[in-house]
Amino acid sequence: MSDDEGDSVLPRINEAEGAQRWQPACELPERGFWFPPTVFTDVSPAHRIARDEVFVETKIWISDYGYDETLHSFDKSAGKLGVEQIDLFLIHWPLPEVGDYVQTWKALEKAYADGKARAIGVSNFQQAHLQRLFDETDVVPAVNQIEVHPYFRQSALLDRNNELGIVSQAWSPIGGITFYRDGATGSTLEDPVVNGVARAHGNAGVGGAEVDATG
Repeated sequence: MSDDEGDSVLPRINEAEGAQRWQPACELPERGFWFPPTVFTDVSPAHRIARDEVFVETKIWISDYGYDETLHSFDKSAGKLGVEQIDLFLIHWPLPEVGDYVQTWKALEKAYADGKARAIGVSNFQQAHLQRLFDETDVVPAVNQIEVHPYFRQSALLDRNNELGIVSQAWSPIGGITFYRDGATGSTLEDPVVNGVARAHGNAGVGGAEVDATG
């Protein structure tokens, strides 16, 4: 991710703190983390794990939209991560008023064609945005990462992703975003039905994650 991404969503942590948090996390059997870009290079040798055991996913931030800007941002992200190839590289938002997401996508297509990215995708794209990519570019996004949780389903968009062969990846799938977003329905993390399902499956509570939303 770029230096600016996520500041409004998650608490900001520096590289040293990220490395410290990485040490116990790397012992988990399923490794899906959100850490500062240099975490691979800053952690102690005793806590490093093989590159092929980690799926590296990051995003192009809105300030770097545009063909040349995106290619530069990609190289910067890969350099900070200390990797030659990123497993999944996403456009963070379409936001046509900020930059041309089609030219940004074409830069991702080049990174994909050059083998710098194993897969490329988008985030928060609605049907009209996907259709424009489908009409004007060559590679269909592998993933569309969107808000999906018990209080916000987006069924039509999930169906369209499926029709186009795009994997739907939910951010905040249990509704962690509702914990800090004002709303009449409250937080899913405090919803008795959601927590009842968690307890039924042997979990004391629920928390945020990013998951495949197609199931």
